[in-house]
Amino acid sequence: MAGLFDDLPEMVGRRRDGVGRARLREPVRNQPSFQVCDLDSLISEDHPARIIWAYASQADLSELEASPQRFFEITCSSVACKR
Repeated sequence: MAGLFDDLPEMVGRRRDGVGRARLREPVRNQPSFQVCDLDSLISEDHPARIIWAYASQADLSELEASPQRFFEITCSSVACKR
């Protein structure tokens, strides 16, 4: 069974009183983290994103939901989209 501190570096040297030096981990500054949050509380009540969300939530996407491949073929006519 692996312990909580098994991956820490070994202690180098001992102090005279017989107690070892503290082993410390270096912080990983670019480490991703997960947080539980309420999206509505992240933006203010008068933020422009709320207007966009209100419009998008009222849009009729039934044609796209019925046949997404057909919708892609109709809307993607540029050379970059063709395989």
